[in-house]
Amino acid sequence: RLFFFLMIRRPPRSTQSRSSAASDVYKRQVHGDNNKMFGLGRFFGIPEDQFRLLFVLVGSFPLSYAWRSIKDPNFRSAYGLIIGLFLQWILYEKMMLISVFFCVGTYLLVMILQRKSGWTVFTFSLGGLCIYHIYRAYVDYGGWSMDISNTLMMMTPKLISFAWDYCDGDANRAEKLSADQQRKKLVTLPSFFNYASYCYNFGTAIVGPAHSYVDYDNFLYLRPPYDALPPCVERVLSLVVQTIAFIFITLFIQPIFDYKMLTTKAFQDSSLLYKIIIGNPVCILIRIRYCVPWKMAQTNITLSGLAYGGKIKDEDGVEKDNWEHIVTVRSRGEYSYNIREKIEYWNMSIQSWLKYYVYFRYASEEQMKRKPALASQANLLTFVISAFWHGVYPGYYFAFVHWALCVEVARRVYRIRHRLEIFRKPALLPLVWIVSNSTFNAGGFPFFVLTGELTYIFIRETYAIVSIVLIILILVWNKIPFLRPPRGEKKDGNANSKEVELTQKKRE
Repeated sequence: RLFFFLMIRRPPRSTQSRSSAASDVYKRQVHGDNNKMFGLGRFFGIPEDQFRLLFVLVGSFPLSYAWRSIKDPNFRSAYGLIIGLFLQWILYEKMMLISVFFCVGTYLLVMILQRKSGWTVFTFSLGGLCIYHIYRAYVDYGGWSMDISNTLMMMTPKLISFAWDYCDGDANRAEKLSADQQRKKLVTLPSFFNYASYCYNFGTAIVGPAHSYVDYDNFLYLRPPYDALPPCVERVLSLVVQTIAFIFITLFIQPIFDYKMLTTKAFQDSSLLYKIIIGNPVCILIRIRYCVPWKMAQTNITLSGLAYGGKIKDEDGVEKDNWEHIVTVRSRGEYSYNIREKIEYWNMSIQSWLKYYVYFRYASEEQMKRKPALASQANLLTFVISAFWHGVYPGYYFAFVHWALCVEVARRVYRIRHRLEIFRKPALLPLVWIVSNSTFNAGGFPFFVLTGELTYIFIRETYAIVSIVLIILILVWNKIPFLRPPRGEKKDGNANSKEVELTQKKRE
């Protein structure tokens, strides 16, 4: 606590100037800036760390497509591993040895502890990531440039899910497993070679998305649905167009609504309502900037085929190819007025990891139905773990606690949705969108500004009014007759993900 307080009050001087990095996992410093291979960033007018990242992501496109043509599982595994290590060396040089330590350490823990390695690996990998976050905050407080932490952040979910999936392979636990755990369980321990390829394959190791070992193993051995990959030209062109559009918005529109306006006198002298509403364009445009590398990563795993999930039927019964079995982000969440959808569609592989390896590890779905309080506890724990995964800055913890409150209120709204049909009228939907997004984005400013000083300014200027209203609503909800759910209705309030998906498609 003392260290955390000192970090807020007297931060060390940053070793680099801030740059507009592409994602929250890139708010770091590159320790290999003396790499003589590059230096072209200045030529193109962009920071060196961002140039290297773009070089690696775009340069992976042809390599990803070539991956499709390799049929031998060992060659496929070696191809992903060797290229992945080489590209990470370009980005991080000797700093990549840190990720090697966690990769090897996790495999050794699983070998030694066998089916009891889940919580140990969880503590080892997430705790190690937190230690590195503290180190980064100390040497480059508030810095936005890139280093090995982005790979560590994407590797951590892989390591934790690998250990838990192996624990689930225990025959004695078979009857207790959910459908998702049954699908992902590992009956035998994979070879270290394939495990290392899973951790370092160039398609997902650098900026994600995270995924289960079972999916990667099926990809290596060309098991269904990877045994018959369809053409991906249409899907790739769509992703490229989206990426170009996001780059344009980032370069020419996002600077108009810079989050640094938080510190200006004009912002501080404006009305409280203005301060809350202005967060919408600011936060939306920053999130669009984050989508640039994620869409590039999605293009890579589409070209290789790893994103393919077989044939699915849409709501009209028409069969189509599912290219989002493994997915980074769905940008349509930005115009959704459902807070839970906005969260679900953002950084989706991490959302899935948090859901299945934190939320449902705290208590099963059946337990939450019997005791609704468990769902609330699991919800708060999941958001705190998410903040822990992101870093040690105060802004993260304010933001994720705020979003936990948002989800709690959204769960209660879902229970009485039949009483709120009036708000589905087209004339009222813009108002619903503004209220929903303003509520959600009230946690966006602290998330982006990170530091204790700027988070304090935000709280001082807005009185944290949105968070306070959410807390009051949770406390008095069941005391107001209109807000009480009907008797006999399920109290868990967990919307079925398929129902959410179909509802969203109908709106579109």
